[in-house]
Amino acid sequence: EVDIAVDGSGNLHIATVAALTDANTIWSQVSGSWGVYDLYTTDGGATWNAQLLAQPPMYGGDYGTDNAGGWRQSPGVQIATDWNGNKVFIVWSETDPNLDPTNNYYPDVYVNAWDRATGNWTGAVNATAGAGNIFYHVMAYYVQGTSGTYELNIAYQGIQDATVSLNPVQFVFLDGVQVTDA
Repeated sequence: EVDIAVDGSGNLHIATVAALTDANTIWSQVSGSWGVYDLYTTDGGATWNAQLLAQPPMYGGDYGTDNAGGWRQSPGVQIATDWNGNKVFIVWSETDPNLDPTNNYYPDVYVNAWDRATGNWTGAVNATAGAGNIFYHVMAYYVQGTSGTYELNIAYQGIQDATVSLNPVQFVFLDGVQVTDA
């Protein structure tokens, strides 16, 4: 999975999930063998860098009551910028280990943000801590705010009963997901 954005210097950022592999497996989903990355350039594409943003303990998830016949979701990595391209925001979904340390049934949205002026990252933050029901999120390309407080525009699918696949889709807007310069 992959999403792209261009920062205020005109350089490309590629939000992606990458993992180890060997000749016998497609790729590993074991904790510590995969991560969320920003692949980026600072010189218009002549050279490329990789910034590891997080190594979540579990990959993807099967949602539903017992992981049998549930809904499958990958981390859903997405990227956005502020209007000037001075900040880059990357989000993905993952179950908070405090909710369930061994299964990925209860997704929250995590965010890591980058500042173009300093080159610093915030570090991974659970933006919906404790919700455990942020299914199939989607984020707008631009965030709101340009002066120290930024609100991420994220919607997700509310699943009322994960055992019934024909229920009408319920879209929910996450209100108040913010990142500050502090």
